[in-house]
Amino acid sequence: MGRQYPCRIGDGKCSIAKVERRRELELNMIRAHGGHTRYPHQTLELYDMHPDTIMHLYRISIEESYVFFRNVFPAFSQLNNTEIMAIFKDYVGKLTLFEGYHNSKQIWDGISRNMMCSITTCCDLDQYEMCNNPFSMVSYAKSTAAEQNDVFLAIYNKCSITEREYHALLGLLMCELDRACEISEEAQIIIDQYRNEILDDLQSYYRNELGLTDFSTRLGNLMSLNHAIQECKSLMKGFFTFYTTIFDVFMANHLIKEFFL
Repeated sequence: MGRQYPCRIGDGKCSIAKVERRRELELNMIRAHGGHTRYPHQTLELYDMHPDTIMHLYRISIEESYVFFRNVFPAFSQLNNTEIMAIFKDYVGKLTLFEGYHNSKQIWDGISRNMMCSITTCCDLDQYEMCNNPFSMVSYAKSTAAEQNDVFLAIYNKCSITEREYHALLGLLMCELDRACEISEEAQIIIDQYRNEILDDLQSYYRNELGLTDFSTRLGNLMSLNHAIQECKSLMKGFFTFYTTIFDVFMANHLIKEFFL
């Protein structure tokens, strides 16, 4: 396989390139639309969410995530397209969640009031309004965010992950499939090989670059963080089920239902 997964890249070029491509695509769309309100931030160009562009932003996220997935896990090309898409669909929700948490933590120090929804857009949960039923929608969003915070942020803050660990976790998230995702023995062998390579690389990183002789706690925390993301994916699935039930526009658009439910 040639050790193509994210943490082995070292400087995370595939991840960085994905973020920068998404940033450019999102900003081009937002500027062309002209209806977004810019958020006050000292260094970043950030905007609020807008109902006219939300599905386009999700589509950009999914398309760029798929490019990332194929680039850093090339061994999956040995599988048929149906199986590749099954693995990707299981992965993309976790990838989106973790990127959102990580970006929210880096930019807003967590998810309490401001929550990153994409690379360039965020949501103020204290002011966000939806036209059909704002109270129940915002209330449910706040409740879901609070539950996700409880599951994720305590472990995330405890880990204080480095950039190398961040890219390793992007790979490990792919290696834990939902039980409902049925795959072939060949696919499972590929996933196990990626997992073993990532863990071997992490151990080498801890020993040789961080100078740790006992890294069991650090590695255990990273595994706990991986598990927390899996749990948060279930919470997100519940939220999007509510989301698509409330708003007809999302019922008509199958993007969320296909990739997040």
